[in-house]
Amino acid sequence: PKNNQTEITFEVYSLTRAGEEIYKSLGKQISNATLKSIAKWIKTNNTQYNVSLHQVNFVNGGQINYSLNDIIDL
Repeated sequence: PKNNQTEITFEVYSLTRAGEEIYKSLGKQISNATLKSIAKWIKTNNTQYNVSLHQVNFVNGGQINYSLNDIIDL
């Protein structure tokens, strides 16, 4: 909530190479535009929370590098 700045994080699990190939073969992809639309809806409908979406630059050994700029268009 905005009043005490609680941060919510999500665990990210990388797929094995075989898992990535299976995932790709399923043809289930979400576009950046759809993801932004979902994030915008969440942010608009949950004003008691600070919600932001950030571009991931790279993931390396469990470390995630991302842009600090919020990319949700309001």
